[in-house]
Amino acid sequence: MILERLKAGEGFTHQEKAVADYILDQIETIQSMSAEELARASYTSKATVVRLCKKVGVARYQDLKPVFRRSTRKVPTFSFSYFLHLFGIVKYYNPIFLKNLMFSGKF
Repeated sequence: MILERLKAGEGFTHQEKAVADYILDQIETIQSMSAEELARASYTSKATVVRLCKKVGVARYQDLKPVFRRSTRKVPTFSFSYFLHLFGIVKYYNPIFLKNLMFSGKF
């Protein structure tokens, strides 16, 4: 929801839009930045950062950072051999399914 508000930029001033663009472009970098550092990096002021936070629904910049931590979590990926290991029963009970799966080009 907050990410969508930042992307939409509705009702943002030019300076707030600059902060929002910087946040969206540097989503992982801002985790270690203070409000002052974000303001400097986006060529705005700390007051602009705080106003933007309030417009997107958080009271202060420090409350905004956990939102991005959750949104940048990586989804685990598994190899095809690990998939076969987990679902070995399919291999045992339905070799035709496995053969079609292997040659379908989807893995």
